[in-house]
Amino acid sequence: NKKQPPSNVTPSPSPSSSNDHGSSSRSINNSSCYSGQQPPSGSGNINASNAGNASAGNVVLGLRQEVDRLKAQMVCLERQNDAKGKVLEDTTAQLKAVNNSRTIYQSQLNSALQQRESELSK
Repeated sequence: NKKQPPSNVTPSPSPSSSNDHGSSSRSINNSSCYSGQQPPSGSGNINASNAGNASAGNVVLGLRQEVDRLKAQMVCLERQNDAKGKVLEDTTAQLKAVNNSRTIYQSQLNSALQQRESELSK
């Protein structure tokens, strides 16, 4: 019952240098889960005025179609949510790596500064 990778996520090449701070390793196709999905006619939006005109079978069929549509929409939203979570994880890892590099660089600068100050004070 393992989830497949979302179809709307495409891996992009990994950054080629440590200076590439703005790239994300994945991009999200933000296509809407709602686009082009109108409730089928005769579905759950039946009101009192037209309920008498629709047969019980048509009402049940419409409601089943609406349930199927909502299930598909839920799967779509879950995939988008998983994809966004993955991008967040990737971005967090990149930020940690950049911060670690910055910390190391800062330490090296401090060391070089102390050494230079020591040389100048002699």
